[in-house]
Amino acid sequence: MKEQRWLVVRCPSCLRCTGQRSIPRSCTLCGQPLPRETEVVSEVESAALLQRAVALANTPEELRDELAFRIGVGHEDANRDTSASATMMALRKAAQGETISAEEVQRVLRSLNVQTPPTEFMALVEHEGLVLRLGHDRWQFIE
Repeated sequence: MKEQRWLVVRCPSCLRCTGQRSIPRSCTLCGQPLPRETEVVSEVESAALLQRAVALANTPEELRDELAFRIGVGHEDANRDTSASATMMALRKAAQGETISAEEVQRVLRSLNVQTPPTEFMALVEHEGLVLRLGHDRWQFIE
């Protein structure tokens, strides 16, 4: 039996991508109706690959190559644990309580050999809805 593929679909209203089995009637993020000609950014074979594809599709273009390298897209190295989830776990562990400062983020990123400046990295994490900016160079984890 052929395994069903997953679609990475971009909403023309909010410009965010989601993973779907088929093009839904409305965006699951903003609720706007989706036209039949809604952009399919890519197709993948598994839910694990879908998570990476959606993350990359929602990443600003200037950060996409580094994120792809960090989460291992195209580089399946079981000994390297610099995935996005591992980075987030390290950030949560470094956080004092539920908040984290730019200095703490920089220490974690440096330990993982991530070259992105901490404020740029956290802007990406904030864009993904995982943290809330509390003020200058300080964030709170949402989950």
